[in-house]
Amino acid sequence: MEFEREQTLSPSLSPADRSAASEVIRLEVEISMKRERWAAGEIPEAHLFRAIFVYAQAFLFAFDGIGKSLKALADMPGAAVAVSAAHDEFYREFPSLTGVRDSSHHLEDRVRGRDRRGRPLALKPVDNSMVHAPGGALILGSLNGNRYGSTMEDGSYGELEVSTGSLDAARLAIQKAIDSFSWMGPKRHTPHR
Repeated sequence: MEFEREQTLSPSLSPADRSAASEVIRLEVEISMKRERWAAGEIPEAHLFRAIFVYAQAFLFAFDGIGKSLKALADMPGAAVAVSAAHDEFYREFPSLTGVRDSSHHLEDRVRGRDRRGRPLALKPVDNSMVHAPGGALILGSLNGNRYGSTMEDGSYGELEVSTGSLDAARLAIQKAIDSFSWMGPKRHTPHR
């Protein structure tokens, strides 16, 4: 298709004009072919790549909800000490959760290099398999393997592992909180690890 269209170019074109016209033809053909593939149901690679980040961020926000729910249960009058212990254990397992979540949710502050009060971030060194920045770096919504991370409000870099291992740790914390309550009602049997 591209070759046929280039054959229709005037032979009197200068080399520079021929090159520019060929580039326009190449781009038009590329656009046409992509549109045909997309119309046939093919998902653009850029969309597939972005979906990974959307899912990782959804995982992060879900974990934030779990942590907040455990806190709300722990703060209930008469709540068992085990609920508070499950909450504390959850945050020990995921120490960067709140900081990464805050940066993801308040991106408008972080992209300006600011904390929630508008003060400049004091960026701390980062050294992992993705970034080596002894002087610090502003990193927002990144994936380092299966770890979703961001520069947090204190200027350090934090991550949450997006994995079945993290899910299992969260499940255990939730189960400990549930198990601390005395339940009333008919007995029943459900699957349990």
